[in-house]
Amino acid sequence: SEGHRKVLWEQAKAEILQPHTYMIGAGDYRDLLRTTAMRYLRAYNSDATSMKTVDDMVRESTIDFYHDYFKGLEAKIIGLGKGNHLYEYRDGTNDNQQLCTLLNVPYLDNPSFIRLVVKTPDGRTVNVLRILLHHGNWSGGSSRPGGSVNAAEMKAAGFDFDIYIFSHDHRKWAMHIPTLTIPKVGQLEVIERPRCFIRTGCFVAGYDQKCGDGNYVQDKLMHPNDLGYVTLTVKFYREYDAAAYKRNRILNPTKSP
Repeated sequence: SEGHRKVLWEQAKAEILQPHTYMIGAGDYRDLLRTTAMRYLRAYNSDATSMKTVDDMVRESTIDFYHDYFKGLEAKIIGLGKGNHLYEYRDGTNDNQQLCTLLNVPYLDNPSFIRLVVKTPDGRTVNVLRILLHHGNWSGGSSRPGGSVNAAEMKAAGFDFDIYIFSHDHRKWAMHIPTLTIPKVGQLEVIERPRCFIRTGCFVAGYDQKCGDGNYVQDKLMHPNDLGYVTLTVKFYREYDAAAYKRNRILNPTKSP
């Protein structure tokens, strides 16, 4: 797209290729057709030849897009989500699915529920991260940053996950909103469980000299956004509990620490 910041995407790719780093796509990889425009295009049924020609053009351009932007990241992608700037082929599939096929990665529809199992090199499971992914196109873009945050928190209210990933409004932010609970068995204590909320950001500027004829952002006088992407670092640790250690030693005196 006009206003695309390729240097930011190249920076993201370099970071994704680092050890123990993976990416999830939240949709809108190319600026093709919005939902309304696609609806009008699907309504055209006067002849099959015209639409087949368009389908073939988009398929070829998607292959080129894969080679230009995604090739080499196959082993680092957990999955690619569905956006609302996409092209739907006559067979019912879309170019997002084609991109996933080229990469041999999962296609993540809206919503997607992901279990990310983290293991040690010897195969022992350390933890399981539960991820909720949705493109975030349940409404128009929020006019204020607080509206974007409130919408994400409200949508997540009925879903118990560790990480919530949304996109769509081009905002880039992340925040922790923990929850408190108690264990079902054992010592009665308060447990704080972290939860992370993310809006993924984007790689295209709304106000750019190359956008000579204007664009959606300019037409609607939308606010400029901080460009780029969100990186989430996850660390696992266990705090030393002297009382619990003493109880375990009493219950299992012969067990090695």
